[in-house]
Amino acid sequence: MKLVTQTPKKALKAFLKQKPLRSEIDVFKTNLIALLDKISVIEKRPKDESEEHFKKRPA
Repeated sequence: MKLVTQTPKKALKAFLKQKPLRSEIDVFKTNLIALLDKISVIEKRPKDESEEHFKKRPA
């Protein structure tokens, strides 16, 4: 077996020529919007609310 080294651009040339389906684009957009919504919810939490209380053990 002989290994041939290629640049990433050359190795992905065929992959880059494929056009995504419209349904795949729509699924990606839906998931991206859901992810961004979750991030914005996390960022809106009060700063004094943290997970530090999980680290402290009761004595």
